[in-house]
Amino acid sequence: MKAPATATPMLQVRQLTTTLGAHGPEILSGVDLSLDGGEVVGVVGESGSGKSMLALSIMGLLPDPITVRSGQVLLQGQNLLALSGARMRALRGKDIAMIFQEPMTSLNPVMRVGQQIGEVLRWHLALNGEAARAEGITLLRRVEMPDPQRQIDAYPHELSGGMRQRVMIAMALAGRPRLLVADEPTTALDVTIQAQILNLLRKLQQDSGMSVLLITHDLGVIAEMCDRVAVMYAGRVVEFGSALDIFDRPAHPYTRGLLASRPKVSAGAQWLSTIEGTVPAVGQMGPGCAFAPRCALARAACTSLPPLRTVGAGHQAACVAPFEAAVGA
Repeated sequence: MKAPATATPMLQVRQLTTTLGAHGPEILSGVDLSLDGGEVVGVVGESGSGKSMLALSIMGLLPDPITVRSGQVLLQGQNLLALSGARMRALRGKDIAMIFQEPMTSLNPVMRVGQQIGEVLRWHLALNGEAARAEGITLLRRVEMPDPQRQIDAYPHELSGGMRQRVMIAMALAGRPRLLVADEPTTALDVTIQAQILNLLRKLQQDSGMSVLLITHDLGVIAEMCDRVAVMYAGRVVEFGSALDIFDRPAHPYTRGLLASRPKVSAGAQWLSTIEGTVPAVGQMGPGCAFAPRCALARAACTSLPPLRTVGAGHQAACVAPFEAAVGA
């Protein structure tokens, strides 16, 4: 899956803090993560943990009044946050592209598939007319769209959910990006189509050697696709390590809770394990560890915010103690 690491990571996010307004509460707080060339890094966490906001911050697509207050987003050493709007638009779709969470609302309902792919081709590859149409059909064929010569003239509402997601992937690949940000690419798809989309993404990533930042709440997707994993909670990365570390040696109580909540075939009709409580809303987080109110292992030291610290080779966790016990089978 992963290509040999390069001297300069493909993506580095350094102390990224995103807020609701220039002086409002923090949505992302000091997020750090990195991604090497040809690597697939997963970002996992409950709804409200900040995963999609991280993707939009990286892409420079934050809606008003949300803004990046501080930090850096480095694409092979170039700080994307320092670029002008025009320069960022030139990079977006070409060097860094995104698959959005819901294809039905992300695709323009009044434009044909070919027109929407053609916009990317015209902007980034200077292709027009028949050349753009031919390349669009090639892209649809590459993402295994049935009958691409016909579907290129379809409107989004004429396609199934899986077909619309293939169109989104084709659009993301049209500019031949070095980095692909995939935000919940299998949301609202049934399990059979989910498997097809994941297999397609894996094949495309391996064929092209591009890096992928895969955002999901599905631990099964993480296990199947990712080299390394960032676990997010309440706008922070609380654990970061290899997929093997995360699944076999989870060091943060939140990670352990997520893993314990997975359904197990051997459990039969037993109730699933849950994490009591909910992710705190923006502006409602108290001092110290945001997970402490839900954590059975909370202690007095949790009133101070724990930094990410090393708990193993290439493995970090933001907790007052490295919890070494693995989740029970």
